[in-house]
Amino acid sequence: MDLWTSTFILYWTVLTTLFENALSQCSGSPLTITATETPTKLTTAGYPTAYSNDLYCEWLVDSGVAGQRLLLYSDDVDVNCPGDSFTIYNGNSTTDAILEGPTCGNSATTNVFWTSGRYALLTFTTDASTVQRGLQMTYVTAADTSGSACTAEYTLTASSTPQYLTSEGFPGKYASNSNCRWHIKASTTLSTVFLEVVFSDIENDDSCRYDKMVIYDGSYVCENQLIHTECPERTSADSTPSSNLTSSGDSFTIILSSDTSFERHGFIIKYYEHFVNYTTTTFSTTSLTSSVAMTTKGNTALLSEQQTTTSQNLQISIPIMVSCAIAGAATVLGVIALCWMVKHIKAKKRAKKGLITVRAIAPLPPRRTTALHQRPSSSVLAFV
Repeated sequence: MDLWTSTFILYWTVLTTLFENALSQCSGSPLTITATETPTKLTTAGYPTAYSNDLYCEWLVDSGVAGQRLLLYSDDVDVNCPGDSFTIYNGNSTTDAILEGPTCGNSATTNVFWTSGRYALLTFTTDASTVQRGLQMTYVTAADTSGSACTAEYTLTASSTPQYLTSEGFPGKYASNSNCRWHIKASTTLSTVFLEVVFSDIENDDSCRYDKMVIYDGSYVCENQLIHTECPERTSADSTPSSNLTSSGDSFTIILSSDTSFERHGFIIKYYEHFVNYTTTTFSTTSLTSSVAMTTKGNTALLSEQQTTTSQNLQISIPIMVSCAIAGAATVLGVIALCWMVKHIKAKKRAKKGLITVRAIAPLPPRRTTALHQRPSSSVLAFV
């Protein structure tokens, strides 16, 4: 399928859908549309060029939940008076109470309506005369999840599934002279929280001197953790979210404060947590545990092998050491014995062949003796 064919099919599908919706909402059967927490646009057929003559159109807006209320507001009204008009009913029938209408005229001023229940019915009627641009409206719904935040800090736990936080009394107006505080935390300290303001309607002021919503990164309210302040005009369906924030830790703190006048409808905040990849962590931990176990097992085996080798070496070395000790001792004794024998032999030889020196004895006084009894007059060297 080429590009031109694909483009034509897409264009034809859009036109067919619009035509079917126009037929549905303007043929005596209301077009049922389901609202969500995201602001969604509703327009009359032909907007913003021109609507047609002799129309009677109906849209039934459904919150989808029994008792959950709707908020509707006009972004642009250009309806010819007096023959053309629109009406908003507080329910699913023209017999229910009227929230607005019949209304006509040209107004860029936003009008706001909120239901007491699940449904809102919008009707649009034209005659055979002059036509104008028509009507554009925005609708949104959310359950009031503010809890007890306006009397004490209210804690909410984020999960992987998106959840929504609203101001007190939504879609009605928040209270005057209020100071409401919410703490949104992740389910684990290893995760972070993602936060998006999908709808906001707070008394507008350039410096937010009167009413304001502030967001802190973390659980503490201090200047260096203030990351967002707003007091915007009402969010339209064409607006991008005023803030997309991710916490640096595991939580956010949100405060809505108001003065004594000009209350508005507050906010809808979507939040969820970014999980740590537990699968990867578990795998890594298991792998690490296995590695440690294998390393420990290997070290144990190596130690056992070393101990076995050492034991074997000891078994081999002990006889060698004993033999060496005996041999050393025998050698020493042999040397000692040899020295003793040599010394003994030398002493013996000296006794047999040694020279004896006889000292001369001083001569006695001369006597009258015969020649036979005379002593020698000098020393005599005698040999034994």
